[in-house]
Amino acid sequence: LAQHRGDLGVERRAVATETVALGLAALGAEAALARGRHLSELDRLPEAEAALGQAYFDALRLGDDATAARAALWQVRTVGNRLGRHDEGLMWGLHAAAVLERSGTESPLDRATLDAQIAAVLREKGELDRAVALDRSALATREEILGEDHPDVADSLDNLGNVLHLLRDEDGAAAAQRRALEIRERVFGPWHPMVAASLNNLANIELAADRFAVAEPLLMRALEER
Repeated sequence: LAQHRGDLGVERRAVATETVALGLAALGAEAALARGRHLSELDRLPEAEAALGQAYFDALRLGDDATAARAALWQVRTVGNRLGRHDEGLMWGLHAAAVLERSGTESPLDRATLDAQIAAVLREKGELDRAVALDRSALATREEILGEDHPDVADSLDNLGNVLHLLRDEDGAAAAQRRALEIRERVFGPWHPMVAASLNNLANIELAADRFAVAEPLLMRALEER
């Protein structure tokens, strides 16, 4: 009996040790993700790529699909968009989609976020028709779930306006950017940097359409708000 109790004690200590180790590893994956995001925002992109990659593979080993999916999403933006390695960024998008699907917890908003990230890479790559389809899909999902005045809806409208501008659909681009501007003014107020960005984007579209009288006051407001 004493031997049996001793064996149980050893087994319990081993389980406790393993549990602590798994918990520390999970914290390590989350910490690597947080570090990668911070480095990306600081434009320290090679370091960000390394940290996000570590977060992704550590999370996969632990079966932490939520952290792995977030890391892969940030890699789409960091590698595919900001570092300009478009095909690698699109591959990270496939990783994110696979992990989200496996987790069984993917929401329509998760898919909209992924669509928006992939669309940004496709826009930079010059695959504009694919980009605009994904931007429209992300916009429709966000409008349906978040409502028409949500900041994420404004972000989708901004993305759509940018790609329509590249497709030389200046009327469609202006309509999207004007809606984005209106939402951001309502949500953030007139002096927010995002409002200034929308004013500048809309002004550039109006200039491209030779609507100089419309563009000039927009540019003046954008300059005042910086």
